[in-house]
Amino acid sequence: MSDIWFYVSRETNAQTGPCTVSDLCDLFERGTISDDCYMWTEGQPGWVTLKEIPSLSSKVKAPKISKAPPPIPLKPKPSAAAQKTDYHRFSNESAGNFEL
Repeated sequence: MSDIWFYVSRETNAQTGPCTVSDLCDLFERGTISDDCYMWTEGQPGWVTLKEIPSLSSKVKAPKISKAPPPIPLKPKPSAAAQKTDYHRFSNESAGNFEL
């Protein structure tokens, strides 16, 4: 399958391109092209609709995969009890009074 394609614009009824398969995916997602849009690439004898080119149609209509990974999960915050410091214990230790 070719990497460079041309299509007939529904808006202007004019040949548009060259486009990559990635470009065609974006155009399909935005509604600029559809299954009934005429497509052509080098080696084809003539213009055919997107739905008549299964190898291209399956790629163009495939759901997009996000290129960015999902956000990193946040670590749970420590409980209030874990954050509380026993200042009384530390003050006794520094004065030489070790109590457990």
